[in-house]
Amino acid sequence: MNNNKTIEETLEAWFGPWFKRIRIFCKHNQGFNGDAGTWGEVLGAVIKGVRCTGTTGGNAFDLSDKTEIKTIFLCQSQECNKCNNKVMYFLDKCPCCNSADLREGRADSRAGISASSHVEHNIPMYLFTIVDLIDPQKGDDFYRFSVKTYKIDSKNSYFNKLCINQHEKSKSDTVNFLPFSYDFYRSNPERIFEAEVKCEENGAECSIKLNVSSNKHEHMPIDLLKGKEVRAILDELDIDVRKSWSKAKLVKLLTETLGADIIDHVKFGGCLPLRNKAFNKARGPTRRSK
Repeated sequence: MNNNKTIEETLEAWFGPWFKRIRIFCKHNQGFNGDAGTWGEVLGAVIKGVRCTGTTGGNAFDLSDKTEIKTIFLCQSQECNKCNNKVMYFLDKCPCCNSADLREGRADSRAGISASSHVEHNIPMYLFTIVDLIDPQKGDDFYRFSVKTYKIDSKNSYFNKLCINQHEKSKSDTVNFLPFSYDFYRSNPERIFEAEVKCEENGAECSIKLNVSSNKHEHMPIDLLKGKEVRAILDELDIDVRKSWSKAKLVKLLTETLGADIIDHVKFGGCLPLRNKAFNKARGPTRRSK
């Protein structure tokens, strides 16, 4: 890929207004997503060297080569542990009660994949762009964000089973695909792009870290595994374990055996099946913020 200049221009145009917008949104406790969906499609088109399809709805392919784009902004609203109100991600204290005891909302960050579109249309590839705040340092008068793009082949066996399972067994058409989850890693994502963007009052500056298709899949953190999955891998390695051993002890043993806290999920794919999903459960009560 030799399109670094165009990518830099795209990212700087996308992130350029963020500093001022975030400050205004903080003032009014308004959740901020940075128009991630639309700009994620533009970035995907630039990375792949193709066009967007000119639509603003969900009734067409995202890119001219039929690639599906998903953009996930991890900076989701927090929740106050004292008064239970929602708190804009970039605030340090609740604007309702001034408490600093806040609970992260990052677990809500996910991509919604249409199972029927996956099954019925010839989508060759999915691109997932994940935007996250890089931990700010005290005294900083700017924001730094990481932007990482992963590609997943729609023909990947695990990913395909995940979508078909949703399509055939659930009343809902949406696969809730969480970044950096078990399902994410088992779908064999390949990181193809990475950048850091610094947002200041006068605009944004982009630094590209990776812009190449390496054909290397991401390894999975061991702590994402269930106890029975860790046992299965240890059994594959001919390591005896007792039935009474806790997951923590099993994880410690596997980590020591491999000399790392990550595993090659492709190598041990036979031990890591599609997990059972709790389909069609009634949704719990919702609560509005005051």
